[in-house]
Amino acid sequence: MRKRFRKAKQKRDEQIARHTAGLLRKLLEKARLRERIDQANRWAACHRKGTLCWTVGLLSLLLLIGIMMSVSEFNRSEDDAQQGGSLQLDGIANVRPMFDGFRRIQNAKNYQDGQVNGMISDGQRLKRELDSLVAMPYKTHDDSATIIVKYHQLEYIVKQIKKEKHETE
Repeated sequence: MRKRFRKAKQKRDEQIARHTAGLLRKLLEKARLRERIDQANRWAACHRKGTLCWTVGLLSLLLLIGIMMSVSEFNRSEDDAQQGGSLQLDGIANVRPMFDGFRRIQNAKNYQDGQVNGMISDGQRLKRELDSLVAMPYKTHDDSATIIVKYHQLEYIVKQIKKEKHETE
């Protein structure tokens, strides 16, 4: 079942990527972005000093803005600490419920795996007992009845294991 969902999701993602690529191609053609980039590159090649000045100036401005924002954030956090406030952790989501849910899922999976392994060992034990009963040269009525009962038990275990296997796929 999971394979089917994975395949459907993969097919949907491929379709979205295909449509997005087509839309981007149309937008780029409509905006004539390639021609504008070529034109800007030609201008930059002719005006090397101007390009350098603009680039260095803009990067310096962005650096100063970043430094000022960092200093103001640092001062604000110091003011909050002096006023008795704790660190601002409101933006961080509480992840404990997610981890508890993950642990519950993992515990259920481990329990299910243990159940399947128990059924497998019971099935192997029943098969050995059946083989030894079938190999007996002379069987009583009780032996035949035991063979039938153990065979049905083994058949039930095999069906359950196959069912578990199909549910996990």
